[in-house]
Amino acid sequence: MYKQLVILVFLFLSFDTFSQNVKKALKLYERGDSVKVREVLKKMDEKGDNNPGKDFIYSILYLNNFNDRSLLDSSFLYIKESRKNFSSIDDKVSLELKELNINLSRIDSVEDVIDSLEYLFVKEENTIASFIKYINDHTDSKYLINAQKNWHTLEFNVVREVNTWQAYKKYMDTFPRSLEYPVAKKLYERLIFEDLTSEKDLRSYEIFLKNYPETPFRDSIENIIFRFFTLDNKIENYQRFLNEYPNSETSEIALRYLYHISDRDISIINKINIESEVIDSLRGISKVDKVPLIGIDDNKRTSLVNLMGEEIIDGGELNFIDNIFCDFTHDDFFVINKENKKGVVNRNLDKIYEGSFELVEDIGAGILKIFTEGEKLTIIHKSSNIILEGNYDDAYLIDNNFILLEKDEKFALFTLKGKKIYDFIFKDVYKEGHFLVFENLINDNMHITNSDQILKKIRNFNYEIDFSCNDYEYFEEGMIVFVDGNEYLINDKLDTLILENSRNIQKIDLGWSYESDYGIKILSERISFDFSTFFEDIVESPLFFSGKSNGMWDVFSLKDGTKVLEQIDSIYILSDSVFWYKSERRESLFFEKGKEIDLGRGYDIRVMKPKYSDKSYIKIFSENEDYIFTSLGDTLPPAEYYYTVQAGNTISFLSKKFGVSQSEILKLNNKKNKNLYIGERLKIRGFVPNEILTESLFLIKDGNKKGIIDMNGKIVLEPEYDGIITSNSTDIILIKDEKFGNYNIPSNKIIQPKHKSILNPIGENLYLVNDSNYGLIDKEGNVLLPVEYNNIQF
Repeated sequence: MYKQLVILVFLFLSFDTFSQNVKKALKLYERGDSVKVREVLKKMDEKGDNNPGKDFIYSILYLNNFNDRSLLDSSFLYIKESRKNFSSIDDKVSLELKELNINLSRIDSVEDVIDSLEYLFVKEENTIASFIKYINDHTDSKYLINAQKNWHTLEFNVVREVNTWQAYKKYMDTFPRSLEYPVAKKLYERLIFEDLTSEKDLRSYEIFLKNYPETPFRDSIENIIFRFFTLDNKIENYQRFLNEYPNSETSEIALRYLYHISDRDISIINKINIESEVIDSLRGISKVDKVPLIGIDDNKRTSLVNLMGEEIIDGGELNFIDNIFCDFTHDDFFVINKENKKGVVNRNLDKIYEGSFELVEDIGAGILKIFTEGEKLTIIHKSSNIILEGNYDDAYLIDNNFILLEKDEKFALFTLKGKKIYDFIFKDVYKEGHFLVFENLINDNMHITNSDQILKKIRNFNYEIDFSCNDYEYFEEGMIVFVDGNEYLINDKLDTLILENSRNIQKIDLGWSYESDYGIKILSERISFDFSTFFEDIVESPLFFSGKSNGMWDVFSLKDGTKVLEQIDSIYILSDSVFWYKSERRESLFFEKGKEIDLGRGYDIRVMKPKYSDKSYIKIFSENEDYIFTSLGDTLPPAEYYYTVQAGNTISFLSKKFGVSQSEILKLNNKKNKNLYIGERLKIRGFVPNEILTESLFLIKDGNKKGIIDMNGKIVLEPEYDGIITSNSTDIILIKDEKFGNYNIPSNKIIQPKHKSILNPIGENLYLVNDSNYGLIDKEGNVLLPVEYNNIQF
């Protein structure tokens, strides 16, 4: 109805005068005789008449059937042709048309009607093609902007169906002024971020941020990069992040973490070249963070003072817990009571945590665990950043890289930033050197790994875990792993050094040995053996290694790897630095620095090793003479001892008997002449002791009495004691007449045996006496505390 009213208002107009043809056509049109109108217009066409009035009448004629889309299109074509021809008419025709009231204004009016009617058709059709055609054809339409909006919306709907960042990017480039542009931009930025970082590794985030620095996800990406950088919790990686992303929102937390990871070393913070209030704050707190402090309560005001009594922190009216007043503390946090709650503050008295809790414990790496009421555990960084919170039983720091949570006797592993690595699937978790051992909750099998391997798995999003290990043996140099009857050797980098099908893997001084079907194989960095070298048997000491091949032994020095002996018949390790060997008919001792001593025939060997030392001596018993050798092969001189003169003995006889000159016998005994008396005790030299006390002292006997000589054969204590027993590396117990004394080796001081029980050394200079009551004496026996105390603790 609206369409009809618009057309009638326009068509039924009064005309004063008409040109011959146009006038006739208009008259017929007014009567509604469209057939005759077409006849008149057709004659004008045949005459080639380009009168714009003719095109005008054609247009309004077709416009009569405006519900017919094709006729509306024809009307539009004619009105455009009328406008086109209007510019080329002469004055006469212009005057005639003016009299007919056909002018540009009227043409515009018809065109506006056509634009309106066509827009209704296009709007109802609602397709991209129809809107584009309308926009291209009806360039002056008042509905042009609406058509463009509808076109843009339809295009956006198509893009949303595709829903890729590439599609949104093309839309944004094509329609930069569309109403949907902000939504398209938001979706584009989210999708391109998700697509280009789909691998979720560090490299993808770094490249994305480099190529799209204005992304709205910048803060989130920088936080992710921060977590990647600092997974291993190393100082240099915190520094790397701060240097590469100095303006990041995450830089503040990075600075606080770095401060604590570096053990509050402000010099490391000062190397960070960025402007930050956090740095200023850390510089301030660092001045008091490591000072030992104790609390002083003065009229409800608390001062925290240093060892000099100087006030370092004014606690004001804060209610500190009691232990701050008991002893000096190095803690960099304090617990305070606040109304019905407690608080944890740093040394600037800034709040770290506040709430109802029972216990706070520093687990390292700047992290506190707080046991709150209701069996809740909070893991919080000293920067006040809560890492984890929940109903956990306990938490531990593992290898300075991970947080281990315990709950119901099960364990889970998290990063220091609170990201879960493994859920509660472990029965136990512990560290063996560089290795981390995870025990399976289901059975007793284990997973053996290290921090580097776990961090690698996190970076690669590979969280597979292998509980195939049945048992292990740990050594500083590596670990023997037992898996289903097989043995493996791995180093601290988890490299497999000895593969399966190897048996009886053993740690030896040289490195490692293991058995195969071909013999014993040696794995060593100190001596390099050919790949095809296998041994029938091996023996070793800390200084020598010997391997048997084809029935013969070769001996190597562990010091430089050289072969010191080869093709010998047999070998026996006597001590760390000495071994016996046989080569054909020759039997010899081989010493630490290569000295050899032939033993001849008819001998016996005894290794003399003190109780509290690794140093040893070799004693040789032979038919003619006894000897004691040091580890270097040096012979100890014969020791002094006492001989009781018998009937018929002379100085000459004794000199020949003991192989000592007459003058030396006289000198040892301070004799002025050679007169001897039956029963006289003479000090002579020539005794070779059988028992060793320490690495430099030996036991001697004179009948039932015992004494001590040094390694030069000199008497240290005369043989007058019933018993001599080594107590420790510095003290020897002296026993006489069922009383106890002490000989202190370093000071050469004697406490005579007069005490009822063994003296207990305290430190280097004191001894505890326990004779019914307790007392204290020094190493010379001087009484420091009389024996009258019920107890003495130290």
